[in-house]
Amino acid sequence: MTQYILLDYAPCATFELRPSNTTKTGGKTLLCPTPYAIKMALLDRMIRHNGVDYGREQFTKVRDLHVYLQPPQAQAVNRTFQKILRPGGKNQIWIETIAMREFCIQTGVLRLALATEHADFVPIVQKTGAAINYFGQRGSFYQLEACWQDDMLPDGYIDMSQ
Repeated sequence: MTQYILLDYAPCATFELRPSNTTKTGGKTLLCPTPYAIKMALLDRMIRHNGVDYGREQFTKVRDLHVYLQPPQAQAVNRTFQKILRPGGKNQIWIETIAMREFCIQTGVLRLALATEHADFVPIVQKTGAAINYFGQRGSFYQLEACWQDDMLPDGYIDMSQ
């Protein structure tokens, strides 16, 4: 029987996460974390709190989670140009240049629903979900507001696993 772990996160800072085929200096940010970023955040916290062997044990269950998402109520993207220093060539240590940066500003709650067939995995995900404080880029901070379990998926969630 499928169990749904429902997690509500409040954004605490601007969010930034780019697709993996873009660069930091020119890539456009996504509006919400990807299923990969969500699963990696879970796995990261499992490993940091319980060790690599524990992460290996739980890996297949994390991999097989079905991810549903309800984005925050309002979002705005701020695109800005910043002066940065890059490593230089032979005679220069640093080169001064500019780079485009995008930040997503969110208000409301990011709602996640993680579906699993393993009833024994539900309390592990709930405990680990409470330890997550960012998705994607470091500095894209979120704070867990609520965590509960249900046998049915509430309305309004988008299936991110397709």
